[in-house]
Order: sequence, then structure tokens, then C-alpha cells
Amino acid sequence: MLERLDETQWRIVRVRAEGALIPTVDDGDGTEFTFLGDGRFAGSTGCNRFFGKFTVREDGSLDTGPVGVTMMMCPDDRMIQERRVLDALEATAAVVEAGDAVELQDSAGATVLDLANPEL
Repeated sequence: MLERLDETQWRIVRVRAEGALIPTVDDGDGTEFTFLGDGRFAGSTGCNRFFGKFTVREDGSLDTGPVGVTMMMCPDDRMIQERRVLDALEATAAVVEAGDAVELQDSAGATVLDLANPEL
């Protein structure tokens, strides 16, 4: 599964917050997530850029390493969204295909980020 995702870009369309998946703020700056290959990822929270690494365990689950992020100030709604996206990335334990979309899930199997292919 992860080999198929190498070097693919996705839009972050929903993020888990307060027990529910909520739509991301989308006014053209967009949130994105890119699988770069070799266990690396990068993207945008809609405010700052982020980057990091993940390791696939023998059981197929993921370990995400520390997530780096640029440090620009943005409007309050973007800063709240950024915190939610970064928290979701830290909690990610699995990547699951869901039709034409991809879900990043936590260790309990709850979706923390919902990704859509921007070309569809």
C-alpha cells in the first residue's frame, strides 16, 4: 500500500478535533500532504509547511517521527487548524486506503486526517 503512495500529493480535507472529523479551512491556500518516498512526508497546514519521517513496523502500523514545522503567524482560524493537523500527524499509526481517498488513523483505528486526491 505505502509503495503506491510514494510521491503522491493529497489535500487534507478533514481533521479530527474534539471527537469529530471537521472540514479544513479552504480559501485557496489549501492544506496538503505529500508522501515523498523513502519514509518521508511533507505538506501544509494551510498556514505553515511541515515535514517528517515515518517508519513502517512489521505489523504494518506506522511510527511517525518528530514533525518539523515552519513558524509563520497566521489568522486565528489557521493557527487552530494547524495545531489540529500537527496533533493528528503525531497521533498517526496507520495509513488506510478508502476508495479514492486515504485516511491517516490513530492506534485505535479512528481517522485523524482525511486525504483526497486533488486530481479527482
